[in-house]
Amino acid sequence: MTRAFAAELGPKNVRVNSIHPGGVATPMGGGDMVSTLEAVGESNPPLNLMGTTFLEQTWAEPEEISNVVAFLASDESTFITAEHISIDGGSQYF
Repeated sequence: MTRAFAAELGPKNVRVNSIHPGGVATPMGGGDMVSTLEAVGESNPPLNLMGTTFLEQTWAEPEEISNVVAFLASDESTFITAEHISIDGGSQYF
């Protein structure tokens, strides 16, 4: 969808990109969700690898996501369009 919109809107000088954050350290991302994930991991150990990142931290800070959004909205990214940008510490590859 991102690339289709970028192709349609590109001639009008509109850039279209999508971001795909992994886990984000917010109140919604903690508590019950963490407890549920831990319980699932205990009953099915191979699932413990899901959500693991190459980086030391497991969750992104909200600022790490907003920094990418601000960059994409800035004049510093004028030649970036039709991209899918993952902000997940590399977990999609792990």
